[in-house]
Amino acid sequence: MTAQIVLDVFLVDESYPPVSLAYKARRLRLEGKNWALHAKHEEWDVSLGELLQKYLIRPFQMLATPICLLMSIYASFVYGILYTNLESFCIEFQKIRGWGTVVGNLPFIALLIGIFFAGAVNIFNNTYYFNQFKVNGNKPVPEA
Repeated sequence: MTAQIVLDVFLVDESYPPVSLAYKARRLRLEGKNWALHAKHEEWDVSLGELLQKYLIRPFQMLATPICLLMSIYASFVYGILYTNLESFCIEFQKIRGWGTVVGNLPFIALLIGIFFAGAVNIFNNTYYFNQFKVNGNKPVPEA
């Protein structure tokens, strides 16, 4: 998948219309030596205030809404449990049971096998859903 993304970056043309028009305007500027040609997309000027508003102030404003606050608290709780669980593997097997460093980390192989198994199930489910999607006339199939 990573290889596909890298190939896309270098081989797929830009399809966002304002950016395509900006490329065309730049090409026409260079070919015709008319430096007044420009696209509307190129007129956008970014100020420091806009950047601060978008990337610093707006996230905190969103965090003040109840749904974002509750989802953030829930996600932090879930990630905290996950991190604590993963960190406790080494403590359990190395310090409490007295296993060595290498042998104490072997239980992570079970986690790796589970990740590969889940990936295979996901690929199978995606193939099944795509087939159901085609059978249904290219319309989304609920609970397929």
